[in-house]
Amino acid sequence: MTFCIFRGRDTLPIVTDDTVPIAEIPGSVFLDKTMDPGADLYYSVYSKRWGILSREAASCGPVIVFKEVENVSIEPIEGGLRLIYEKPKGCTRVRIWRKEGTTAAGAGEEVEIAHNGETVIDDYGLKGGVKYHYLFVAEYKNKGRTERSMGSAFSFTTTKFPEPIRDMEIRWNKADGSFTAKWKSKERVVLYSSPRKV
Repeated sequence: MTFCIFRGRDTLPIVTDDTVPIAEIPGSVFLDKTMDPGADLYYSVYSKRWGILSREAASCGPVIVFKEVENVSIEPIEGGLRLIYEKPKGCTRVRIWRKEGTTAAGAGEEVEIAHNGETVIDDYGLKGGVKYHYLFVAEYKNKGRTERSMGSAFSFTTTKFPEPIRDMEIRWNKADGSFTAKWKSKERVVLYSSPRKV
């Protein structure tokens, strides 16, 4: 004896002599790896003996799955981060939230990043040397209702660029004809000099 599994979208499958099952298995456990995300699916399971299907079937449904946003990469750009992701199959849109802080709970405020469905987003106006957490949520439309995935989280720390020196003072030393430059920054500074105007 084997078991024939039939699947229907939005309704129980109609099984006739010509209907082909999505799987015919010898055991009682089946893993469906070909489900369409965001759709209501129904299953009917028939037993098959000597090539003949049973008259009755075990049925279940609706079952719905929501595929998460995967293959996300984050890279630093000047003044922010570039987010690159793949939109899941059957998904109507992807919503992205950002939070600042050392942990996902973070101390910062949650901000939704506005984008027009682009899969490459430049998130500007971020602080340097700060860890940012992003939550990617896939939205699905199903029979007039909006369903959402649980969301997948990713994080990245922005690059801290050195601040420019704007308070430099230069003094001429009369005793030996040299010059002394002073500034308040505690970062490493490279000083250039030239006899001509820069």
